[in-house]
Amino acid sequence: MPHGITAWCRFLGTVMLVLWGAALSLSAAEVITLDGKKLAGDLLAVEKERITLRVGQVQVQIPNNSLLAVEFGRTVPPLPKGARYHEIELTDGSTLRVSRFSIKQRQVECELLSGPEDVPLPRYDLSLDVVFFMMKGAEDPTVRTAWKKMLNARGKRDLYVIREGDTLNFLQGTIHGGTPDGARLDFERAEGERVSLLQSRATGGLVLAHPPRGNLPPKLCKVLDVFGNQLVAQSVELTEGGVLVTTVAGVRFHYPKLAALARLDFSLGNLAYLSDLPLQITAPELPAEEKELRLHLHLPVLKDRGLSGEVLKVAGQPPFTKGLLIAPDTVITVEPGGEYREFQAIAGLPESVLDGQLAVQLTVEGDGRVLFQQTLRRKDPPKPLALDIQGVRQLRLIVEGDFAVNGNRLILGNARFVK
Repeated sequence: MPHGITAWCRFLGTVMLVLWGAALSLSAAEVITLDGKKLAGDLLAVEKERITLRVGQVQVQIPNNSLLAVEFGRTVPPLPKGARYHEIELTDGSTLRVSRFSIKQRQVECELLSGPEDVPLPRYDLSLDVVFFMMKGAEDPTVRTAWKKMLNARGKRDLYVIREGDTLNFLQGTIHGGTPDGARLDFERAEGERVSLLQSRATGGLVLAHPPRGNLPPKLCKVLDVFGNQLVAQSVELTEGGVLVTTVAGVRFHYPKLAALARLDFSLGNLAYLSDLPLQITAPELPAEEKELRLHLHLPVLKDRGLSGEVLKVAGQPPFTKGLLIAPDTVITVEPGGEYREFQAIAGLPESVLDGQLAVQLTVEGDGRVLFQQTLRRKDPPKPLALDIQGVRQLRLIVEGDFAVNGNRLILGNARFVK
């Protein structure tokens, strides 16, 4: 056995001899682990605790808690210019891109956007009981912003949403279902009146309120397909007839070909970005005259963006889609809860800062113990961090500098906890 494969097997799991003649359909894949290692082979199985990959003439079992993703080398084709679509989100966070939808009694009929010509769409049945919302015009960023604002302010009832320009208005009540022809909705107003509403008049879409479901199946991974759908999966089964993905909400998607899958994202539960977590922030009061300035100078911490909405960028690194921009004299406290192995980030001053002598000091403390402390200057290369936080329940990030809050700031790119 080649030495390289032997080393991989020691790190990734148990090695077994291949059973030739297996009827399972194989697909070339690249496995990426949480520590950045990569391994190419044919994906044989995805199980609750591990995946199985065929590498040469051996089978390699890789624990799911060491995985970042499985890539199939396929992407979602770009939509034609001016194309419109709607988005359906399920109660488990799965999202579907559709060209049309209607409600017939308690079933949702919809047509998924197509993908590559030689890849058939999945088969599935969708009940209204597992749908969170159906948003029309999802390709429009203005609609998405208004939709998010509406969801944040909604109550505990279903919404019949009407779009008027860039504004979303709605009726509150209960959606009992649709007529058999999918033309109308059986809608009960908040005051109790039962009415029949045209589905076509819900020009913004529909939102459904569901009671808590109690214990849910554990999430295995997020499945991204070549049609632009994202499924939060509790299981992924490779069969002779293709792939069966069962979502946490219980919806079963039958893909006739494994070629329909673009990526299995195992970062769910295996890593957590700080910009997605609740942060306790302590920072000095901004001087009164600076509060009148524009941009976001009054915010000591920005998530995933710069002061004017630009991407986060340090010298010598690609732009960060995830990260924190932190003002000097700011303390961030976050609770990993002892559940993670490592804190990772790339620390540096923004590339847009021209003065190479500008500097801040970054201190990272875990449960009161200093894990890292260094002065970071604009002229120096960014500093990669990989700090051992096993058993650490509370992490503090302390940024200190000689400038006011609106001076130089520190970027922590891809700041995340890793199991």
